[in-house]
Amino acid sequence: MPEATDLLRQAQELLARQRDLENRWRCDRADCDGMPHEGWTHKHARGSQREPDDYEVWLIKTGRGWGKTRTGAETVKGWGTGRRRHIAVIGKTDRETRNIAFEGPGGLLSVIKPEQVKQYARTAGDTSITLTNGTTFRGFSAERPESLRGYAFDGAWCDEFGSWSPITAMDCWDNLWFTLREAAHPKVIVTTTPRTNSHLRQVLDTADVVTHGHTRENMANLSRAAVRALERRYGDTRIGRQELAGELIEDIDGALWTMALIDDNRVLEVPDFLYRVVVAIDPATTTTGDETGIVVVGAAGDRSWPHLYVLEDASGRYTPDAWARRAVSLHDKYRADAIIAEVNQGGDMVESVLRQVAPPGVHVRKVTATRGKYLRAEPVVALYEQGRGHHIDGVDLTRLEEQMTTWTMDSRESPDRLDALVWGATDLLRFGAATIHTPVNLRIVR
Repeated sequence: MPEATDLLRQAQELLARQRDLENRWRCDRADCDGMPHEGWTHKHARGSQREPDDYEVWLIKTGRGWGKTRTGAETVKGWGTGRRRHIAVIGKTDRETRNIAFEGPGGLLSVIKPEQVKQYARTAGDTSITLTNGTTFRGFSAERPESLRGYAFDGAWCDEFGSWSPITAMDCWDNLWFTLREAAHPKVIVTTTPRTNSHLRQVLDTADVVTHGHTRENMANLSRAAVRALERRYGDTRIGRQELAGELIEDIDGALWTMALIDDNRVLEVPDFLYRVVVAIDPATTTTGDETGIVVVGAAGDRSWPHLYVLEDASGRYTPDAWARRAVSLHDKYRADAIIAEVNQGGDMVESVLRQVAPPGVHVRKVTATRGKYLRAEPVVALYEQGRGHHIDGVDLTRLEEQMTTWTMDSRESPDRLDALVWGATDLLRFGAATIHTPVNLRIVR
C-alpha cells in the first residue's frame, strides 16, 4: 500500500498538472475561436490573439474588451518564462501601467504563476516583477521618455499606445528602440484602442503585423447585455466605430478642425499667469435634447497676440438652474473675469437664471449670434492654425474634441460644446488687448 504522503504528493501533482492545462494560452488550431474543444477544456486564445511567428512590431488595434491586455500580458510572459529576459512594460502613466498592465484582470500578475514570482516591487516610481528564473518585467510611464535611458531590454509591451500624450509619445517610442540595441531579436507588442493622432499613424505605418478586431469577438468573456447596450447606443456612431469596432477614424471633409491640428498645439500644463479667464455657455432650451455647452477658456502671453488655453469642458444635460449653478461654480473655481452666455434662444431668461444664483460682482455678458456657426468659428480655427490655441494634456476634452473634428455645416446635431468654446475664445480675442483687467494668478492642480 502506498504511504499516505505518497498519495498526497501524487494528488498535488495531478492538481498542479490540471492547473497547468487550464492556464494554457496558445492553441495550434489556426481557426480556433478560443472556446473549449478537443484537448482544450477551457477558454483560451483565439486565433487572432496568438503571437505571429516573425515580426519586430506587432500592433493590436481593436475595440474595447477584445482582450488586448490579456494578449499583451500572455505574449511577454511567454518571452520571459522560457529563459532570463529584461522586458519593458510602458503605459500612459505610472498608475495605468501598474493598475492595468501589472495588476489588472488581464495583466501580468493574473497570467504568471505565483510560484514563478520571486519579487513584486510596487512603489510610486517603480513597478516591476522579478521571476525565479531572473526575468524582470519593468514598468514605465510614457509621460517620462527620459526614464528609459540607461536600460537595455530584450523586448517591450506598449499598452494603450493611442492614448499616450502626443507631446511625449514619439520621444518615448524612439527612446525605447535605443534600449533594444543589444537584443538579438528585438520585439515590441503594441496594444491599443485606436485614436486619431499622428503617433499612432506613424507606428501603424511601420508595424510588421497589424491585428484588427471588434469587441464582439470576445463575447464569450463579456456581458452580452452590456455589449448589446453599447451597440444600441454607439453602434452607428463615430465613437462606436472607434471604441467597439477598433477603426482608426479618418479626418472628416468639411470639419473645421483635425486631430493633428489639436495635437500639434497640445501643451503639458497651463501657464502660471493667465490675464483673462471666462466661462462660456451655450444654453440648451430643453433638458432632454441638446446639451448645454459650458467651456472654460483663458488667455496668456502677449495681449496683442494672445494664446488661448482650454481649461475645462463641463458641458452636459442640465436644467436651467443646474447649468447656471455649474457656470457660477466654475467662475469661482477659476476666478474668472466673466460668464459669457448666448441668448439667441433663451433671451433675457438666460441672464435672469444666472442672476438668481450668481453672487453680486459676477460679470455676466450676453452675446447674440448674428452669423452662422461656421463663420463664427473660422477665426478660432485660425488661432489654432497659428499655433495659439492649446488643449492641456491630461485634461479630459474628449467630447469637445469629437465635436471640433466631426461637426460640418451639413451636420444636424447642435455643436453645443464647440459653440461654447467659440463664444469664449471670441470674447477673449475681442476684449483681451483692449480692456484692462485685474491680473489673475492661476495654477491648475490636477
